[in-house]
This record gives sequence, C-alpha cells and structure tokens, in this order.
Amino acid sequence: MAQHALDHGGDLGGRAALNFLFPYINTKAVDVLRLAAGSGVLAPTQADYERPEVGSMMDRYLIAEGVDSRGRLELLKLAWDMTGTEFGSRQGLYERLYSGDPERNAINWFKNPSTGECASLIDKFFQM
Repeated sequence: MAQHALDHGGDLGGRAALNFLFPYINTKAVDVLRLAAGSGVLAPTQADYERPEVGSMMDRYLIAEGVDSRGRLELLKLAWDMTGTEFGSRQGLYERLYSGDPERNAINWFKNPSTGECASLIDKFFQM
C-alpha cells in the first residue's frame, strides 16, 4: 500500500517539495550571500581599524542603515564563513545532495500530481 502511494503521488507532495525545492532554494540563498560578502570586502581586520588613515575610511564606507562599520564587517565575515570557507562549502554540498540526486528529485517533483496543491499552499502563505 505504501508503495502504491509512492507510485501515484499520494500524500507525499510535501516530501517531494522538500526534496526538490529546499536544495534549490538553499543553493540560491547561499549564492546571494556569497555575492554580498565577496572576499574583497572581508580583507579588513582589527589592525586596519587601528590605522587612522584606513580606519576612518572603513568607518565612512562600510556603514549601513542601523549598523556601524564594525557590525557590518562582522556580518559580512559571518556570511563569508557560511558560504566561502571549507565549512560553508561542505555544508552547501551536503544540503544540495542530502535528499538524493537533484536531477531525479526534479523529475519526481514534476511527475507528482500534487504539484499544483503545493503551489497553492505557497501562494496562500505569501498572501498572509
């Protein structure tokens, strides 16, 4: 009986969505973080802040609304740690491949008859 549910979609639409959509969305989010925290921005260190000619420029150009330059640099370094370091790269690969072969998951997602139901749930969520 469980095999029959797998063959015909059954109530596994949510699982198909997680297997296909989560790795895709996670990969895109990591790409955005990687672009935002590009390695050129992360070069400054505490020693740079202590140099008056460099520290003053960092205070001027690294600010954002509601965050000073040091806070923004910490956020950018955290984003880089999550995306550009060995740990971040390994974690990204794990998230992408944990659910199985991404191509097979995409095929299963588009073959699943509950795809429309999942899309309507997402639409309802964003209308809240």
